[in-house]
Amino acid sequence: MPRQNTLTISLGSKIRLQSKSIPPVLKKRIYEKLVFVNPDFQRRHRNGEMLGNVNSHIKCLRENHQHIFIPRGFLYQLTVLCRKFGVRYRILDNRPKFETIRMEFHGQLKDYQKIALDEILRKDFGILVGGPKTGTKVIALQYVSSRSVPTLIIAPHANVVKDWERKVRIFLQIDSKDMGIIEDRKYSIGNKITLAHTSGVTKKIKAIRNKFGLVVIDDCNYCPARFFSNVVSQFNSLYTLGLAGSTTRKDGLSRLMYYYVGDIIHTIDRERVLEDRSLVKADIKVRETPFHFPYSSQRDFPALMESLMQDQERLKLIASDVKREFDNGSTPILVLSGGSLQSQNLSEILLTIGVKFRTVDVKASHEELKSVEAEFNKGHIPLLLAPLNVISKSFMPTSVSVLFLITPVYFKGELAEFLKSLNSGNPRSRV
Repeated sequence: MPRQNTLTISLGSKIRLQSKSIPPVLKKRIYEKLVFVNPDFQRRHRNGEMLGNVNSHIKCLRENHQHIFIPRGFLYQLTVLCRKFGVRYRILDNRPKFETIRMEFHGQLKDYQKIALDEILRKDFGILVGGPKTGTKVIALQYVSSRSVPTLIIAPHANVVKDWERKVRIFLQIDSKDMGIIEDRKYSIGNKITLAHTSGVTKKIKAIRNKFGLVVIDDCNYCPARFFSNVVSQFNSLYTLGLAGSTTRKDGLSRLMYYYVGDIIHTIDRERVLEDRSLVKADIKVRETPFHFPYSSQRDFPALMESLMQDQERLKLIASDVKREFDNGSTPILVLSGGSLQSQNLSEILLTIGVKFRTVDVKASHEELKSVEAEFNKGHIPLLLAPLNVISKSFMPTSVSVLFLITPVYFKGELAEFLKSLNSGNPRSRV
């Protein structure tokens, strides 16, 4: 009986197999997996709609006279098939090597997140599934820190890219100006982290395909289907991590996520999240003030705000409350004002009653803000007074014991975004 040849699985941006080394039964099963009916064609055909140029089948492999090329996310499934059909194989790793770079994670994972991290660190390619509020981005950033290679983080929506920027600043302590960005009209590569929109990556894929050791793809459920076959397939990274809110896509092309990114490595248990989640235990106190203004229409709003920011009786009441918390040692304290005018008026009163504090305003330079941010987060500034628009856009406090909202009518979306940045592990938070 002739000895069976060993199948060499060459691993790079794609998997390359020698056609002559693939037994017919294995080749048949590979084709059955990677060539499938197009759900869009199927739907149009079923509904009697115009088919146009819609292909009847989607083909996730390419073959020439000598080789078959398949998506590298299919690697695990391929090895399972080899074992099933008794095919001996060896993996020839042709992925590039990257210099290790230092990225320190500043945060603490919850127990269910640690379990997820341990699982995804065991694989080079794959998908982490977790619904809203499960902290997949935070887990991914700990993963990024552990891999310690130049990283590209891709998202299909601009607001998600912006959220990644905020989280990288918090958990990896990398400043926005040190992050690369790839969007339609922006192109720069960061030394450690580069954030990107799917459209920007699509346009620049040839230039960036070999630049990253780790590619993280967020919201795999919502990335365009062609993005996987046309773009993700070209990356020659060491690692690929996908994040998904669920195991399926609405377009019926869920398997594209698995073939081009990797199989599901771990699914976060929603019940476990609810058990483990340590929400901010906020003690909210509403303080009534004697301030009154004859407000009759929207045209009165600017005058109302100017009057409120200068109302001495109201400001003295706020200063008294701030002093009480300060004297009780409930630091760090953050006082968010409605603007520079209110900050200035309150500062004058705090000085007269002997409260030591630090202020920042819209005129502060980027370097000054980062210095104050670092000092505040280290606990060297027990009381900080600043307008919300300065704090929410340029400042990232990681722990606050007492938060004063002294112009609540100003807050809304900005406040919600700001509160997300606070350390949920601080059980003493009071508003």
